[in-house]
Amino acid sequence: MSDLTGGVIAENSAHAKRVNFISGDVSGERYAPTIVTSVNRATDSGDRPLAEFRRGGTASPVLEPKTRHKCEHLLTACAKNITRAVNSDDDFFNRNNAFSEVKDALAELWTIRNLREEGFAELINMLQIAFLERNVESLSASQLQALRSVFEKSAEVEEFDDDVCNRFTTELIDGGIDVFRELG
Repeated sequence: MSDLTGGVIAENSAHAKRVNFISGDVSGERYAPTIVTSVNRATDSGDRPLAEFRRGGTASPVLEPKTRHKCEHLLTACAKNITRAVNSDDDFFNRNNAFSEVKDALAELWTIRNLREEGFAELINMLQIAFLERNVESLSASQLQALRSVFEKSAEVEEFDDDVCNRFTTELIDGGIDVFRELG
């Protein structure tokens, strides 16, 4: 069955759902088709229990185990490469290769940012800014330690909420990394 906006209404045993095939739908139904209202609550016709709805902001995407593992792996690799750069103080090429590998891993993390929470994308963006237009020689030992610490800790984070992002931002700033610097 079709409606005026070009969507299709599919029958389901519990209730009808709307599937939009055009991008001109401004009703908002494709963004939140199962909003709990007083009518839903009273008639118990909502899709999910009320406890599953989050107030304020958007819900985090469901994190697939494969994606979590990939993020952990890349963040751990970044921490190891920072350590390699610090330990290769006398080997210019090894030090710069390690630094370049961190940048590559950050670029890969950026490509999967939409599969994680908004805070994850903010953290990856902040770390990319910290590395942009810099080489390993321009970072002090305390800056490298702050970066390594954030990479190690972020590999263990279950959910990137505001508190986690604020802690990492503070740690980077305290370590001498200006995450809010303007790029020229």
